[in-house]
Amino acid sequence: MLKLKLDRFDLPPDTGAVTDGPGPEWSAGFLAGELAGREAAMAEQTVIRSELVQTLGDMAFGYAEAHGQILAALRPLFAALVEKVLPAILHESFGAHLLDVLLEQAEKDMSRPVRILLNPAHLPGFSPLISQFPAFPVELAGDPALSLSEALIACGQAETAIDPDRLLADLRECLTGLFTIPQRSQHNG
Repeated sequence: MLKLKLDRFDLPPDTGAVTDGPGPEWSAGFLAGELAGREAAMAEQTVIRSELVQTLGDMAFGYAEAHGQILAALRPLFAALVEKVLPAILHESFGAHLLDVLLEQAEKDMSRPVRILLNPAHLPGFSPLISQFPAFPVELAGDPALSLSEALIACGQAETAIDPDRLLADLRECLTGLFTIPQRSQHNG
């Protein structure tokens, strides 16, 4: 008969007692590998963070650049409005605006006299209009220091200034600030 030989899996008699875990060489290698892995992960996170910051900065500047290009395209329209259309409208509507301020004052208090200071060139045009309302005490006076588009309305201690030229100057200043495009700075490093 043939004898069958099987492999043996029991411990050889000369190896000694069985230990309960990995040996010291394995533990030292495991700790070194874990430390190297953590250092590599931290370095990768640092790179990812810096790339994210750079990308977000590029996107923000891209938005500002696009915003600036849109404003640059709108600049001629706004300039035409402020330089041509608005001055004509404001000067043509000067009398109507003055009338609105006077009506507002009349609604508040008709017992106090109202003093209107205008450029002397406007007095011939406004005097006949004011004389049509004798119940409303209005005094017209000329002031050569006022431009053709300015008026000063005083009632008691309150004063109201109408100055379309100042309004246009303020609009020009606002639009100048609106068209300021931020410049991108280049950082080395």
